[in-house]
Amino acid sequence: LCTELGLSPTEAYLRLRRLLESINAASSAMVTAGATATVNNSEEKGIKNTKRESQHNEKSADDQRKEAYWTFEPSKGNVVFGSALFGWGLTIPSLARHLYRSKTITDLKPIQLKQCLFGDYKYGGGDGRVLKWKQNSDDDSVPMFAKYGLEPIWSLYHAITDMNINGGPSTISDYVQELLITQHGLDQGMAKKEWSNLTKGSANPNEMTLLRSLLQRVRPLSQVVLDAICEVCPSPREASQNLRKRALALKPVPPPMVQKAVQECSVDHPTAPVEEGAGSVPMVAHVCKFFSTEPSHILRKASSSTPPPQPTDTEASNTILMGVTRVLSGTLQSGQSYYCLGPKYQQQTGLTPPESSAIQVYLIMGNNSLLPVSAVPAGHVCAVGGIYAENNSSFSGD
Repeated sequence: LCTELGLSPTEAYLRLRRLLESINAASSAMVTAGATATVNNSEEKGIKNTKRESQHNEKSADDQRKEAYWTFEPSKGNVVFGSALFGWGLTIPSLARHLYRSKTITDLKPIQLKQCLFGDYKYGGGDGRVLKWKQNSDDDSVPMFAKYGLEPIWSLYHAITDMNINGGPSTISDYVQELLITQHGLDQGMAKKEWSNLTKGSANPNEMTLLRSLLQRVRPLSQVVLDAICEVCPSPREASQNLRKRALALKPVPPPMVQKAVQECSVDHPTAPVEEGAGSVPMVAHVCKFFSTEPSHILRKASSSTPPPQPTDTEASNTILMGVTRVLSGTLQSGQSYYCLGPKYQQQTGLTPPESSAIQVYLIMGNNSLLPVSAVPAGHVCAVGGIYAENNSSFSGD
């Protein structure tokens, strides 16, 4: 919006507002289409009018709940504004907290501020008033989201661009430090340190490098996304019970105990003694994709003197095959062997499912680093090495 389309903060806000309105309209249409299809199916089955009307009223309440769930409202924190290319991001709740902590706006607390940060509102100044903003008004006022959310980011974009035009960091360092102080809440010492870190080790840093480094420091996208997930998304147990009931079909149909454990995202402690028939939670995990990585990407724990696990003889000498795995129930443990049920496995054939060798479980750190761990409980996503069967070399390809 800024670098390619050249929009002003106000124009960018209007474009984002229209985009959200279009997305919410499409979500509402899908919910309505689903409700209509349900009613039509009931009519085809010949349900009596009174029963159908009662069922339709119940569905209407359920549809309203679904529509509210799938409505994207920035004030709720379920919308992240940002740039994956430059690594910056913000949500309305995180912006409200930042404005209050940095004393940019002290008249409104974050819980009040987030209700008017994204919308046709403008801040009245030190009297704490929030006024209605009109797009075609004669004054030069801008909406609050454009002023407090986008203008600081736009200023840094333009500052780095002007720096490259004018010939080097020395001509713009004071301006960038001033922006970090006035619009991003840093004190003078921290702003100077940030600029020093940005230009350290590079006599002539290019525009992309400076922009990415600077914006990742003042508005880190990773932290914003993590906060949004923790604040908005349901817990793994709630998601398994309400949202992913039919997302993963276990074939063949497992015993009721396994179905219940997967639906409730049950967890057992890997070190707790397990008596037969009591306290045992079956381990079920879903490998959604495979990828290869180099042994150098496997990290070593700071408290461990042992080297990270190395590839086995059956794996390539320069790459390790990993499976991105979601643990659905139980605890996935390193050093254990598990049955591997590929998508083509059929219980009716009477064949025993292939068993993997002892696996190694890893935490996925960033985009290319893996940290070996002893166990991963249900509800988490991890990487697993050693998911192959000696009698089924093509399992990884499935």
